[in-house]
Amino acid sequence: MRKQKLPYVAALPVPTLDRKGHRLAKNRRDKAVKKVLKRFDELFGGAKVVPSPATYRTLSGITLVEEGEPLVLSMTTRKTYAKHRKTVEQLAVEVGEDLNQESMVVIAFDSGKGVLLFMEQDSA
Repeated sequence: MRKQKLPYVAALPVPTLDRKGHRLAKNRRDKAVKKVLKRFDELFGGAKVVPSPATYRTLSGITLVEEGEPLVLSMTTRKTYAKHRKTVEQLAVEVGEDLNQESMVVIAFDSGKGVLLFMEQDSA
């Protein structure tokens, strides 16, 4: 087995509510998730979606509660993320506009322990 360290995480939450707290249509949410997955795959070599409860406070002071917002994550390196940071931020803007958002969050942090494991091929 071969290992590759990927000590950095890039993540983009995909909202399930619009800026007024109204639930977005499932087809709009699914389209946005697929867009982020595809782009993260192109930039970082793969991605995973994890449902994630969240709360946000709008500029007008309303608290929005997301029950299971899809969080798209990719393991990467700091150098690779830095190379694609502006692209990820532009993707967040596009998704925010597509889903009628007041703001969007881009998450990136050192994970310290991320490892990609490559399985050896069977000789059978």
